[in-house]
Amino acid sequence: MAGVYVLAPSWGICLFPSLPLGITTALVIGTLSMKLILKERFQEMECYAHLRMGFNVTAFNKYFLYMSILLSIVFTFLPLNTYMVITEHEVRFNPLLGLTEKVYSYSDIREVQEHHYIKNRFKTDITVKLEFNDGREWKSGDTQELPKEKAVEIAKFLSRQSGIELKRTERRRK
Repeated sequence: MAGVYVLAPSWGICLFPSLPLGITTALVIGTLSMKLILKERFQEMECYAHLRMGFNVTAFNKYFLYMSILLSIVFTFLPLNTYMVITEHEVRFNPLLGLTEKVYSYSDIREVQEHHYIKNRFKTDITVKLEFNDGREWKSGDTQELPKEKAVEIAKFLSRQSGIELKRTERRRK
């Protein structure tokens, strides 16, 4: 069906949970391996760590572990619900880390822009930007990096559907 576009985040968004999950894994494996290696001297090592650091390291590690698990859950599930759907009658999107879908008709669009970022003579990135009457903005880079042809096609479609003239801007990289 012409004029229906679904934009989903790129695979790189899945890297968000890797840092908290890596910290959690290192903390659990490090503590368990130290307990196995040191056996009954592990408590002595913990007491020394408390004295050296000046606070209860075990309690801090538990707090850090719980926070890492919570962050990895948040960073895993919220980006999965990031999308942009452009249909014949409306624009629907859920921003990164957004909890609710925003639905706009084409009459709610204030401005349609096509930004050309010229990186060098061989590479130009094109970003489509929408400004809505309520002040909210959406950029195609927030959801998915688009190939040049697809970005131009989507920008023209949005301009045609909203009845607003397409603004093109060019920025050269310094």
